[in-house]
Order: sequence, then structure tokens, then C-alpha cells
Amino acid sequence: MTKLMGENLLRATCTIPTVVLRFGIVYGPRLKPGSAPESIVLQVSRGEVVKIGAGGTSRRFIYVEDLIEGIHAAVKSSENLAYEVFNLSGDELLSLAEIAETSMRLTKRGVQVVDGGLSPSIRNPDPSKFMDEFQFQS
Repeated sequence: MTKLMGENLLRATCTIPTVVLRFGIVYGPRLKPGSAPESIVLQVSRGEVVKIGAGGTSRRFIYVEDLIEGIHAAVKSSENLAYEVFNLSGDELLSLAEIAETSMRLTKRGVQVVDGGLSPSIRNPDPSKFMDEFQFQS
């Protein structure tokens, strides 16, 4: 709710060109696994049991380097935009179960995946407006 309020405040008060970027779930190298894909891949690579609250939980993930390239594309090309909001995320909706399956296939490890049976949460922001405006592909 605070993000939406902030965007509305910018829309109402900004007198300079403004671009708002809504990021997908970022993954990539870091000291500790911070996102679900990183945690799942790490558990699979260690041969550990992977516990997922809901295997159907799905997001549009974006690799950190792709995110940086997207921000750079927006900064370079946004001078003609008065006020725009864009979703900057991966172009594919992936579930946690798909990430676990892909991790097992790539690491050639079979591990137990325990689905907690919770209701899946699906966040599917459409990045096509960003991709079209800035000729971007993640």
C-alpha cells in the first residue's frame, strides 16, 4: 500500500520526467541465499530435503545483472516520458516446484521436495510494457 501511495504522490507532484520501476524477485550471487530460487538451488546442490510452503507459488524472477541492465536502459532512454510505471521482471512466470525440478535436473541430484500444502501465491506482473518501451529482454 505504501508503494502505491508513493507512486500516486509522484504522479501528482513531479514536475520532471519520472520513471517508476517495479522490480520482480531478484536473484543472483550474494553472501547468503536471499530469495527462494537461491535457497532451493542450494538445498538441492547439498542433497538436502527441500521444503516448500506451496509448490505452485509463482513469481517472475529476474537475475541481478539483468535488473542492472534494465535500470540502465530506463535511465538512458526515459527523457521523453513524463510519468510512467513499468514492471521490470523476468519474462517467464516460474513456480517454486519448477525451480526445484530444474535444480535437480541441472545438478543431477534427486532430493525429496516436501510441499507444505499451503495455498499458492501467484504474482504475475506483466513486464511487456517495459520490454517494448526500452527494447529489453531478460
